[in-house]
Amino acid sequence: MNKYNTLNIGFSGDRTENVIWRLQHGELEKINPKIALLLIGTNNTDGNHFPTINNSYELEEAIWKICEIIKEKLPNTEILLLGILPYGNNIPNFRNTLNQKTNKLISK
Repeated sequence: MNKYNTLNIGFSGDRTENVIWRLQHGELEKINPKIALLLIGTNNTDGNHFPTINNSYELEEAIWKICEIIKEKLPNTEILLLGILPYGNNIPNFRNTLNQKTNKLISK
């Protein structure tokens, strides 16, 4: 542990469905964090490495589902939901457009 007692339960390549499954199957057991920082979604818009791409509404729904699970299992934990990071070095592209649309939805 570091001086802030952080625990990283994120995995490279995760999609929302992977996080939902892990949260429903014990990932949050025996912990009681003050804050949960949530950054998820960009892999759901990646059609190069994954067989399916989610639209912004599907992705919004999955992100809120993750938040609901965290609230249910960790009622004393504050959730800090981050927007999906930009993709593509400021070059307009389909994937970044989906990420931006999703960010607008989850910002509410």
